[in-house]
Amino acid sequence: VPAPVPAPVPAPVPAPIQDPTNRPIATPTRPPTGAPTPVPVNVNCVVGEMKIEVKVTTNNTPDKISWKLKERRGAVIRQLNQNTYSGQNTEYLHQFCVDESTIVEFHLKDYSGLENPGGRYAILVDGETYSEGDIVAEEVDYIQGKCVNAGEERLQFILNTGNSPEYVSWEMKVNNNESIYTGGPWELFAGTPLHFFSNTCLDNSQCYVIKMKSSKKHMHTNKFDGLDGGSYEINWDNENVKFSTFETGEQEVTRFGNCNDDYYEPPEIDEDEPQDCDCTDEPIGWMASKGWECKGSHFITTKCNKNNHWTENKFCQLSCYEAGNGYPGDVCTCK
Repeated sequence: VPAPVPAPVPAPVPAPIQDPTNRPIATPTRPPTGAPTPVPVNVNCVVGEMKIEVKVTTNNTPDKISWKLKERRGAVIRQLNQNTYSGQNTEYLHQFCVDESTIVEFHLKDYSGLENPGGRYAILVDGETYSEGDIVAEEVDYIQGKCVNAGEERLQFILNTGNSPEYVSWEMKVNNNESIYTGGPWELFAGTPLHFFSNTCLDNSQCYVIKMKSSKKHMHTNKFDGLDGGSYEINWDNENVKFSTFETGEQEVTRFGNCNDDYYEPPEIDEDEPQDCDCTDEPIGWMASKGWECKGSHFITTKCNKNNHWTENKFCQLSCYEAGNGYPGDVCTCK
């Protein structure tokens, strides 16, 4: 038997070598960059115009900021709604030319719902800072140009009546004599805060007096309460004369302009306050300890002759008598 012949083994084929020049090479990429902040175009205003600049420095929620610049009771000059600003803690500048006789309103709002959202705003007129402050939930500023006539200055009076406009009034006099402007009380809007803005040019050689009044009284103390959560502001000749929240008292008096130092404001007399009566008006002890007076107290309708202890001691005798709840046998007379 012949010996077996082994099957032929094919010669090994060398593995192909890949040409390195054929390997794909990724295209290099640049690191992403933020969108450039546009450089504001500087505007040049002509004679008779004022240059208004609105500068806003955003907070951590820039998309929640909006503002509007408009003519007083007129057309909107520019309005930026929510989602306009995108850069956090970034300063934006906007410039406008407006007729210098125009009164302009600036309304700023932040919709983040935060009490102190952060950020700042500033309004410049002809290169000078006119108003500035922190960004809050809502802010309103009024921008005024120059007075046209020689010898005049501009008066700006801003009033927030607070929650009780039905008790609020004001009066403006020239030389503490002639009444030239008045406002309030606003009974038809009881319980609704009202906002007023008065702006006019006046003779700068005169002295002016503004009396801010409130007839609202505390239900227990019977003391005048001033504005109920309101405030007012007086600006004269582009300077702040007074800002007040008028929290207590019946009236506040502010004078401005060309006033003499010997000005005297006589105190107002409450004509309803008795001067000499033959009845006492002493409150019960716990009322006195709280500083509460009888007159005007709501206890006059629930106590007095309806309560034995009050009747025995004749607490608030005069006030009870005048309210029709007098004690038996009482006849109170006042001179």
